[in-house]
Amino acid sequence: MDKLANVSAQLRAEADASFASATLSEPLFGNSETNGSNAQNSSTSVEGKSSSAVIQPPEKRRKKSTSNQKTHQLPMFLTKTYHMIDRCDTDVATWSENGDNFVVKNVEKFSSVILPQYFKHSNFSSFARQLNFYGFRKLKAEPILTADYDARTASYVRFFHDKFQKDKPELLQHIKRATKSEMQSKDDVESLRLEIQHLHDIIGNIQSESERKISEITFDFNNKINHLNGLYEQLTSLIQQQHQQNQHQQQHQHLHHQQQQQQQQQQQ
Repeated sequence: MDKLANVSAQLRAEADASFASATLSEPLFGNSETNGSNAQNSSTSVEGKSSSAVIQPPEKRRKKSTSNQKTHQLPMFLTKTYHMIDRCDTDVATWSENGDNFVVKNVEKFSSVILPQYFKHSNFSSFARQLNFYGFRKLKAEPILTADYDARTASYVRFFHDKFQKDKPELLQHIKRATKSEMQSKDDVESLRLEIQHLHDIIGNIQSESERKISEITFDFNNKINHLNGLYEQLTSLIQQQHQQNQHQQQHQHLHHQQQQQQQQQQQ
């Protein structure tokens, strides 16, 4: 009987141990004493819940939330640039009237005073290059008519991005920095654009020079024509005077010849 009792107790202990290990497959948090005291309650609660309701450890949840914060964190360059334009002296740099782009009115003061407040340099070309990396485009304020040219605003530099707008900082998260291959293609396009612009400038200079030379040639030609017309009028006047003198001489000679004939007739 004692042997049967011992065997029975041993089987019950093994069954209890296997049941506990099956129900407590996920580790519980807290000290060992608390885990021991709550083992029975935990086993009954686990049976009533589905497997999808397993509680994640706090450390994993903290890591996940940290990773989500990182994915929504804005590039520091965009954040600084947005605040810089938003708070800058409007005589130096400001938003456009409708807020869809910003304009740098005084490049020299912007480089020497404003940029060093936000970045570790005062190089406007470097700032413009970084904007280009993020897809910003430089806008030229060229008037349609030359009569509308304004020397005061001719030196303004405008930058545009459809996701960089006044009072809409939530759009900044959609601005992405170009990849290396994209930048290479953009550099190629920019190089071609600059080359075309250079050729356009050369053609414009040639056209201006040609117009200037044609104007000079036309002016000289008109002067020579006027001079020749003057000479022609003088020559015509001299010819007329000479013709009149010849007529007078012929008339005089004719009269003299008639007088001689009359005298000869009288003598005879």
